[in-house]
Amino acid sequence: MHLIDAWLLEDQKRRKEKQQHTARRIYQRLRDEYGFHGGESTVRDYVRRRRRELGLHEVYLPLHFRPGEAMQVDWGEADVFDTSRQCETLVYMLCARLAYSTDIFVRLYPKDRQEAFLDGLCRSFEHFGGVPEALILDNMRTAVKRFIGWNEREETEAFLSFRTHYVVRSRFCNVRRANEKGLVENLVGYGRRNFLVPVPCVPSVDAQGLEALNEQLRQACIAKRSMLRADSTETVGALYEEERAYFHRLPEYPYDCATRVSASVDSCSRVRFDKNIYSVPYLYADRSIELKVYVDRIEAVADGRVIATHPRSYGRGEKCIKIEHYLEVLRRKPGGLIHFQGWQKHQLPKCYEDLLQAMLQAGRSVKEFIEVLILRRDHADPEAVDSAVATSLIRRCPHLDAIRQLANRGPEAEFVPEPVEVPEALRTHRVTPPDVSCYQQLVMPGVES
Repeated sequence: MHLIDAWLLEDQKRRKEKQQHTARRIYQRLRDEYGFHGGESTVRDYVRRRRRELGLHEVYLPLHFRPGEAMQVDWGEADVFDTSRQCETLVYMLCARLAYSTDIFVRLYPKDRQEAFLDGLCRSFEHFGGVPEALILDNMRTAVKRFIGWNEREETEAFLSFRTHYVVRSRFCNVRRANEKGLVENLVGYGRRNFLVPVPCVPSVDAQGLEALNEQLRQACIAKRSMLRADSTETVGALYEEERAYFHRLPEYPYDCATRVSASVDSCSRVRFDKNIYSVPYLYADRSIELKVYVDRIEAVADGRVIATHPRSYGRGEKCIKIEHYLEVLRRKPGGLIHFQGWQKHQLPKCYEDLLQAMLQAGRSVKEFIEVLILRRDHADPEAVDSAVATSLIRRCPHLDAIRQLANRGPEAEFVPEPVEVPEALRTHRVTPPDVSCYQQLVMPGVES
């Protein structure tokens, strides 16, 4: 049986515990590769005994945590059915569990990136109503930049900034020792089996598409507080209420959970991020700007202010072009409107398409239509312009001056006077028609009028 011993010892050199031999796999290899004719139970008994003798059998310590002492954090994976693409898609599940009360928090994200990690931690603190003393987590790339020496770690700048904002310590597990945060390890499997079976359907696998499902998960986490904690006669909710008194207070403002990256704007006033394209105002073409990447949106920042905001796209090759970023360019080049991507995929109300057709049929120019769009962009109340456009179509006056007048009229423009009673004296008064025969004197005799 020296071959089995060699396999067991070789497994300890592997980085991934999940790819080590099981007793069944050892039996299968002995049978298929070496012609072993014994039973599987014999192999199992031997493997169990040799793991103890070789010191490979894991012995766990019973642990106890003080209230508010720690929160364990981990990532998991799950499948959801994307109805927009009609297929199952992998999503990432951030799980957090309080070490004392074992209260839980679960939330799904399209990707397990830095901004999602920080957003999940921020939301977990808000869910629990405070900040614990420490976070217990493994050596995930979103938290650990590199190892220093034997046990020290250099944290990522974003995670260190986050911890400073919330005044929370970090405790990292030893390498390949995920069992050191066993509470949250169990939660990953529990969440999949109890919250995500059968496979849930979502309209899309992005932050907005997952929002309704995430709210269901939050309610499921709250409902679990009514259950008894393992090895206790008290409920999770009762222990949680005891523990929350030990939390640090949440700061006045939440952490800005964005990943910041530099980006170059091309000559078409677009930036590329994560294989997708986003537009910015035309004035920033051929410049360098900063992108603040959130879970649900992307903000373009230049000169110390946000110049554009787009919903975050998790697809590939998608083009998020806003027509309002190019209106001054279209004013100079109105002939390009019909084929302009920003017009073809615009998010304006349908009445603007009708307005363009009505203006062209009335002999008006595309440039005048562009001026209407500029009016809407710069107006204090764009919805007032939308209403004015719809009204101009109804009244058959589809032109800029009418729309501007309708948009700038206040609420009194819709006032309809009530009918009044006509006084009796005015009702019976009769006006004598004027005699215009006297004007005949102005016509000279013999001259045709």
